[in-house]
Amino acid sequence: MKNTTTKQQQKKQQDDNSSSSERQQKDTYKNGRELKEVKNVKEFITTTTSERLDCDSIQFYQNNFGIIRPQISEEIVKWVEDLGDPLIVEAMKRSLDRNKPTWGYVKSILQSWINKGIRTVEQADAEEVEYKNKQANKATYSKQSQSQEVLPEWFKNREEQEKHHINKKPSIEDTARTIELAIKLKRSRENILESIDDRYNLSEEDIASIRDGKCSAIDILLEQLKLSVAGEP
Repeated sequence: MKNTTTKQQQKKQQDDNSSSSERQQKDTYKNGRELKEVKNVKEFITTTTSERLDCDSIQFYQNNFGIIRPQISEEIVKWVEDLGDPLIVEAMKRSLDRNKPTWGYVKSILQSWINKGIRTVEQADAEEVEYKNKQANKATYSKQSQSQEVLPEWFKNREEQEKHHINKKPSIEDTARTIELAIKLKRSRENILESIDDRYNLSEEDIASIRDGKCSAIDILLEQLKLSVAGEP
């Protein structure tokens, strides 16, 4: 009887040991699988972050602005995700051209473009040309509207020379380019007329024809000049 009890205890111990071994194998397998999953996630995060930080905008910043802080690099990555590398780099180039090499100024340029609906470098270039033409026209109008004073003849001659060189009106080719870029930016007729020489007067039909590709801006401008010359006495 005693031998039977001992055998039963030994068998139970063996069964317990076997169950414990199986549980340990399962736990080891489970832990190994989880460890592998964690490792894969870490590798994914590291690779993704490295790829994002290797974008053209960050490289351009480091080469031209200096050492980049983590906060700025994160902001640049977010801007790149929204607008793309080319536009961010273009904004940085303009901040350098204007002798304002700071990330804060770059952000002000980008925010201004967003407010104006600009999403490509081409649109940014068109907006720049339009702005410069408006400024040139305003300067010309302001000088013409000043009250006439009695001035010495030599001063008048000098003033005329300055007008000829400084306030020279844009060529017909430049004006045509301004019109086409403004149409791409979906500017209104009033805005387009403000940005070009007052010798030309585009109608809504003219703008629609240029937009639809039926004719070019320079063709319409040349036609208007012909009519203007034919109508002179």
